[in-house]
Amino acid sequence: MKLTSEHKEAVATWVAAGATLNEIQDRLKNELGVTLTFMDTRFLLSDLGLTLKPESGEEDDAEVLDVVGAETGVGGGMDDAGVLAGDADGLSGAAQVRVTVDVVTVPGTMVSGKVTFTDGVTAGWYLDQMGQLGLSGVDRTYQPPEADVAAFQRELQRALR
Repeated sequence: MKLTSEHKEAVATWVAAGATLNEIQDRLKNELGVTLTFMDTRFLLSDLGLTLKPESGEEDDAEVLDVVGAETGVGGGMDDAGVLAGDADGLSGAAQVRVTVDVVTVPGTMVSGKVTFTDGVTAGWYLDQMGQLGLSGVDRTYQPPEADVAAFQRELQRALR
């Protein structure tokens, strides 16, 4: 379904007001008669270049996601959607960790995407069926800057909501 410019403006207004993804999905259905899946709603926000505000009371490192040893050859150059960026050190204008989510998930994973760390290294990331987070497409000995790990985890959590 194609959205009109009025629909897109309404979504932008809701995002600016701090609506959650679920609230936006519900309002699209109830107020505009547009039914989208949760994932389609997330892709819509990405297509419109909109980023949700963090929920109040949300801690930066609320959920622990351990980056397991990097593996090579697992990631792939899939089409990306959902580009998110987070300050690696919390300072405005500082280098950012960029996270994308693959539209087509890498085979053998539950979800996958790409991450670019502040040192310029780009890697594939994936979440396997056991819930373990891993990196691919980089040397096994690569370690991202320490501040980037927290920023990556935080942005990944936001992307997967």
